[in-house]
Amino acid sequence: MVRRWPLLLALAGGCSEEMPGGDAIPDPRAAVKREASDDARRDAIATPRAEATPPPEAAAAAIPADEGACQGVLQRSLDGTSEQCWPPGFTPVEGALRTPITPEDEARAEVFEGFFDVDRVRGGKRLQGSWLEVKGGERYILSYQPMPEHFDKVERRVIVRAVPYSPGGQHLYARHLRVVSMTLAEGEAPRDAPTATLPPAQVVRTSGELRRQIGRWAQVVGTLSKISKEDSSGRAKILLRLDDGGRVTISEARATAEWAYRPRVGTRVTILGKLNRDKDGFHLWSTHVCDGEVATCSVGEDPLASIYGEVALATSTGARDPSAAAPPSEDPMPTPPTVEVPPASAASDPLEALALRCDGR
Repeated sequence: MVRRWPLLLALAGGCSEEMPGGDAIPDPRAAVKREASDDARRDAIATPRAEATPPPEAAAAAIPADEGACQGVLQRSLDGTSEQCWPPGFTPVEGALRTPITPEDEARAEVFEGFFDVDRVRGGKRLQGSWLEVKGGERYILSYQPMPEHFDKVERRVIVRAVPYSPGGQHLYARHLRVVSMTLAEGEAPRDAPTATLPPAQVVRTSGELRRQIGRWAQVVGTLSKISKEDSSGRAKILLRLDDGGRVTISEARATAEWAYRPRVGTRVTILGKLNRDKDGFHLWSTHVCDGEVATCSVGEDPLASIYGEVALATSTGARDPSAAAPPSEDPMPTPPTVEVPPASAASDPLEALALRCDGR
């Protein structure tokens, strides 16, 4: 049973050096110190080994002086063709930084065949995954970032030698593969686009093309027909009508629908998103909208715009109509109003108040 004598005595207005039975009254400040010590020990146990997770300072030091210094956490692809600097205070999920392949990985690698694709829009925590979809629809995540060294194989059948693994800490609820090698499957031709550029998603204009692109990223061209409330969840239902009468719906946060989609109602647009189908028809998810019919509707490189999965605020390759309504704030994460908080008194903490009283102060 937890002893409550110190608290009872303090409430009664007096303190004693001993409790009934001869037990000394514990100093509450000592309890706070013990808790802090316990927290420190737990943190030490939970901290990853230095060699497993290099500190941001070490990563930043790897950037040549003439390229500037990363003030946050630097991520660099294995082949050195791309790097990404996370803003201070934002931490990538587990697995975002790809680890080198070891001889043990080479020996344990398994062979997988499937369809390789890369997310065209970043999601929460800036996740922009590289995926392998095998026969039967099962999907494996190969990297939490695009893999520039394999851009020539995007949307192609590939043969992957990889090691299945289970990441620790925060990670996606998906099967993970550490890629040892990736080659095109027999009969597949590589893309002729530059390997340093993520190829644009397939452009879709008709219902027949929609059916062939189910489960894939697509740039759907049509007329933005209307926006309506979806339900009580705070989301809106957006209807896109194709030239041949086909219909595609988009579900978006109501605020996003108001500033990004409503000004374009009645106009021709290109919408980039992941295409799916159910009993109610075709749907686009993780969308980004561009004005008019464009060859590449891509999200701009605003470093903060997509952290929480919102539509990027950066200018897209399909130019926005200057007369369209602007977003409510240029800052994707508006600073909350400053609230003046008076300094806490010495006795505002119950434990501190008890300690002061027991010390006779």
